[in-house]
Amino acid sequence: MTVKSKFSVGIFVTAFLLSPGIHAGSPFPKTDKGIEREALRRELGALTIPGGVNMRRSDLRLPSATADGTAVVWKSSDPSYIDNSGKVLKRAQKGKGKKEVTLTATAKRDRVKESRKFKVSLAEQEDYDSYLFVYFPSNSDENLYYAIGDDGYNYTPLNGGKMVMSSDTVAIKKGIRDPHILRGPDGRFYMVATDMQCREGWSSNRGIVMYSSDDMVNWKHSTVHFPDRFKEWVNVKRVWAPEVIWDPDYENTNGSKGRFLVFFSLLTDDGKCDYDKIYYSYANDDFTDLITEPVYFYDRGSATIDGDIVYDDRTGLYHMVYKNEGNGSICQVTASRLTAEPGKPAGSQWQNPSGMLQQTDVSVEGAGMFRLINSDSYILMYDCYMNGFYQFCESEDLENFKLKAQTETKGAFTPRHGTVIPITKEEKERLLEAFPIDK
Repeated sequence: MTVKSKFSVGIFVTAFLLSPGIHAGSPFPKTDKGIEREALRRELGALTIPGGVNMRRSDLRLPSATADGTAVVWKSSDPSYIDNSGKVLKRAQKGKGKKEVTLTATAKRDRVKESRKFKVSLAEQEDYDSYLFVYFPSNSDENLYYAIGDDGYNYTPLNGGKMVMSSDTVAIKKGIRDPHILRGPDGRFYMVATDMQCREGWSSNRGIVMYSSDDMVNWKHSTVHFPDRFKEWVNVKRVWAPEVIWDPDYENTNGSKGRFLVFFSLLTDDGKCDYDKIYYSYANDDFTDLITEPVYFYDRGSATIDGDIVYDDRTGLYHMVYKNEGNGSICQVTASRLTAEPGKPAGSQWQNPSGMLQQTDVSVEGAGMFRLINSDSYILMYDCYMNGFYQFCESEDLENFKLKAQTETKGAFTPRHGTVIPITKEEKERLLEAFPIDK
């Protein structure tokens, strides 16, 4: 071999080793195309669908590009449910469980093309038609009232603006406040309320009222007077703002699972509970009594009242909003189960305490949350009780809330600390027949 030829071979080997994609110790060189493919896979791996892919109800906002700017094209496995733009054309059939649709994201750059699949589950279609707002109207009128709305923000009082149920024969104190209504898994309706009249003082009530109904027109009711019911709570000063939620994890003595959990704020004058803290008990089978001693639920380090819980089936998390009396704000915590894990302290299930959620600097209380019908958006509402209006804030992720509506409370509509549930067309018609708007 000549010197010239040896030199040429050396140049060739050096150039080969310095080429892009060549790594010391690698048996084969990586081509430019392979590097591009890996980069594209990383970009697609970082791609997310806002709002997640579980139990979706609203249109999906499909990203048109990766974070690095590479264009993305989407294709649906079943465009009759979700089209290629992410629009939800129909949901899972009621009673059939969730519907899965695969969305394929494809990105192409230069000489390579890569794809990634997203399995999206659609929640069942809801046949609700409107919203029922239950509330009491004022400190001088502590009775039950109804109002109906079509959009979740604006409501018209029923029964000609008069009460739908008097508290005289329902509550021990002959007054109720803070009514909370729930549709149970059995299709029946359940409600709890503070047994109180404020004219007797803010530390004058000792229990709650429990209600159940098949039609929201006729209610069965009973009272729970804590000093009589629970020996450890004979010195309770007040039992405020009870609410009810179904706990699917509760284990019954017969081996079945699930029971109504009722939670409320307690305050005593014996040092047992020296500021308002949220506790819970479980209801009996016919929802006329509480069968377990109050167990600590949550507090923020100062008076914590007006708790309200929703379950987000997209994430499997419970979200509890409450009033933090320490700074007068509406805050929230989350948990993957309602009660603490076995062997862990009561209240330890609640995590991630938030900052202020309300979109105003005026005094607020009585926060409640509900999901809009056939939507992934939730509404946080609260009573701006010193300023004559309710605010309704919307959020898709239950973290960031934006003011959606500010509804005046005046004339026949002056709600105080109420709650909202969706209702069907038939239920709406039944309520309107029993409690006409123009009476």
